[in-house]
Parts: sequence; structure tokens; C-alpha cells
Amino acid sequence: MATLHELIHSLDRYACVSFREFAGKGKKDALDLKLFDYYLEFPEAPASELMQKLYGTENRPAFKHTQKRLLEKLARFYQLLRTYEQHDVPDPMSEYHVATTLLHKHAWEGAATFFRKAEEAAVATRNYNLLESIYTTQLPHLTDLGVDCAAFLARREANLARHQSWCRLSTAYSVLNERQKAAAREGKALNREAALDEARRMWRPNAEEARDPAFMHHFVRLIRRIAVSTKSYKHFELFAGRTYRNLVRKGAFQPADIALQVDMLYMLAHAQYRNARFDEALEHIATAEALIGGRPVVPVTSVRKLAALRASVYNYTGRIHEAVKLMEQELTRRKPHETDRELLNIQLSLAAYYYNAREYKKAVRTLNTFPHDNNVLTRLMGVEWRFKKELFELISFYDRGHYDEAESHLKRMRTYYSTFFGEEQYARAKVYLSHVADMVRNPNIVNTDEFRQRLKSAQLERPHDHEDLQAIPFHCWVTSKVFKRDYYEVLLHAIKWKRGEMEKKD
Repeated sequence: MATLHELIHSLDRYACVSFREFAGKGKKDALDLKLFDYYLEFPEAPASELMQKLYGTENRPAFKHTQKRLLEKLARFYQLLRTYEQHDVPDPMSEYHVATTLLHKHAWEGAATFFRKAEEAAVATRNYNLLESIYTTQLPHLTDLGVDCAAFLARREANLARHQSWCRLSTAYSVLNERQKAAAREGKALNREAALDEARRMWRPNAEEARDPAFMHHFVRLIRRIAVSTKSYKHFELFAGRTYRNLVRKGAFQPADIALQVDMLYMLAHAQYRNARFDEALEHIATAEALIGGRPVVPVTSVRKLAALRASVYNYTGRIHEAVKLMEQELTRRKPHETDRELLNIQLSLAAYYYNAREYKKAVRTLNTFPHDNNVLTRLMGVEWRFKKELFELISFYDRGHYDEAESHLKRMRTYYSTFFGEEQYARAKVYLSHVADMVRNPNIVNTDEFRQRLKSAQLERPHDHEDLQAIPFHCWVTSKVFKRDYYEVLLHAIKWKRGEMEKKD
């Protein structure tokens, strides 16, 4: 039961202890808790093995009943957990549940009190979807609830307009997000201008929405999907920065908006990192970390994303050992079977950081221990991500002198990525691989003037302000072999060139 598995392995160790207290003390409760503990202790165990542990035999009907009871208890526990994790932020959902329960019992005064609390919390957290439900549920009972109809209907009409606009924005995001993910799985890019035009046709903010962090955060996320696909980070940084500064200047962010503000800071800092504006990126990372630092419960994904981004900046600014330490810490917190995409990014980054720190055995071991095969990784992360991983594996074969494995690996790559290389933004990758193929066939070719001249004639590099930051490391690897220089030193030199701090000599 995949859902049960995910619910259990999404709990941290403190929540696991709390769940055991919550689950109950009866005979059936003890059986449910045994299954809970078995799932934690034996995450890979098949159902037949778990049945043997529970009953001493394969009793499938009883096992299904136990799974169902455990799932129901976990669902109820998650409701309490949500209330606890958001106790520093208004929780309209909890108030709404109490209000509807009292409404069904015709406890009008209590229902009115909790509907009012739910409405105030939904407004504070900008939860326009739930606010619409709060209003709609009360509509047939306004007199019994003692609600002033005219004032209530005015508030509901105002929210209805916001809710409809929110639905249009959410529709636009979902359409473009699905399109971007599908393109990524095929190694393709969106058409930037066409995608932007479509987004504008589907949603534009009015004056009120332009001052609303919930709307503008969602809109920035939408535009970012286009930027990620097309690598138009310069344009996105300008847009995200302008949007964020406008909200700050207008005092739009409230205490309940911390999660929105942190994510906007992350998106802006990530764009600045991709544009090699490292100082600015670190400033925004630090601001985001300060915002979440005082919260009692912080979403683990927020912490991971900020840590990974900080490590990326450290990697490109000579602080490689700090980058390694950060990523090692994040990976040790990974739970069994956790498939968070950020963890996969962290693992691939850590392998690269080990390589940069000259810890080559650790780099290879990290590359070889991904929790999924390449087909699953492609579905989760896209073709470009898989290409980077396999290119790194190719480099590791070459560096260890495993030229036969490198040649076989290269042959598979050329076959698998033939369509990928047909995309304009990946055309250089095909030319790059042809040079690596020459090196694999004849490692001594890097010492020849002919090879150096062919590299120069291929014009693989773009002007520094247009070069993709994540393409630079692979070019530097070839350069380091040709000029017999330390790879990480070559990389740092190239990053300074990317930042416009020096002319590129190699």
C-alpha cells in the first residue's frame, strides 16, 4: 500500500513517538503499532514477509484490515500534526472543521463563533479556496447563525471575484507546469515567447492582486517554469526581483506569509546563482534562513532547497569543503524510500563536489548509489538531468582509466540522446561528446596541437554573459586535461570569466 508507506516514512522520529502514543492501547491497537514499526524497520519487506511477522502465516484478509486501520489512524494523526506544525500561523481548516461539526448539531452560537474564526484565519493566510467554502457552507443558515446578510454577502462577493481569479491563475500554472515537465522528460524546451503570451492570456493581475503575496508568489512560480525550461534566468531574475521588491515596499508581507516570502526569496536567489551573481544570492538566502529560523516547525523541503543553493554558491566560489559538509548533512537526513526531487539533486551535486574536492572514490560511490534506475530518474528529473549524471559517469570512467567501460557508456549515450541533441539548446552537447569520444579512443590525443585546434574551432563556448553556468564544468574538464591543470582551479578561473572579472586565456 503505497499511500500507507508514504505516510509512515514522511514522519520524523519525534512524530513517530507521538503517533505511538496517539494510536491507542487496545489489542488491535497493538497489532496496528507492530505493523507501523515493521514498516519503519523493514522498509523493503514484501507484504508476505510482514504477514508472517504479524500472524505467523499469510493471512491476507486480516493484513488488509490492519493496514486499513493503520491508514485511518495515520490520517487522523496527520490532522493533529498539521495543527501542531502551523501553531504559529492561523489554521482556518481546523476552525472550519469545528464550525461544520457544530453546524450539523444545530449549535448555532458555537458554529457562528468558529465560522468567524475560520474566516479570519483564511483571510490572514490568503486561503481564498477555503474562504469560498466557509462562505458557501454558511449561506443557507445565515439567520440561524445570527449573521448580518448584507455585510456577509458583500464579503462573499469580494472573495468570489478573488477566488475566480485564483482559479484562472492556478489553471494557467497547471497547464504550463505539465507542459514544462513533459518537455523536460523528452529533453525539449518550451518556446519562451509563446509560453509567456499564453500565460498573459490566461491571467493578468489587477491592482489588488499585484499587492497580494499569494497571487504574486503563484505568478512568479508560473513564470519560473518557463525560465527553467528556456534557461532565461536573466529575464526571470529581473521579473522576480522587481515583484519581490514591490511587495516589500508596499508592506504586503504579513507574519502568516512567511512561507510565501521564503519561497520568493529562494526563486530570486536561485536565478541570481544561475546568473553567477553569488553575493546577491547569498544575501537573499540569508534573509530566507532568518525568516524561518525562528519558526518552531520548518518544512524540510525549504531547508533542503536553501542549503543546496548555498552549497552551489560555495562550490563556485572556492569554498568546496563547506559545500561538501552542507550536502552530507542533508543526505544523512534522508528517510528510507524518500523520493523528494531535491534529494536527488543534492546527491548528484555532492558527487560533483567530492570530485572538485579531489575525493574521487567518494564521488564514484555517490554516483553509484542512486535509489532508482535511470528510467525512473528520467521520469522524476527529466532527460537533461539524466544526461548530466551519465556525462559525469563517463568522466569518472575516463579518469580511472576504464576506457572500455567509457566507450560502451558513450555508445549508449549517443544512441539514447540522439533526439535530445536535436534540440537547439543542446546541440553543443553532441559536439562536446565527439571530443570526449576522441579522448576515450586515444587518451594521448589531448597532448596534440591538432586536438587543441579542433576544440578551439568547435566554438563550444558562448560569450560569458550568455554561458549557462551548469555547462561550464564539463567544458572545464576537457580544458584541464588539455593544459594538464587541476580541474577545480580551471573551473574557478572559468567562473571568474563568467562573472566578467577576467579574460579567459585558455
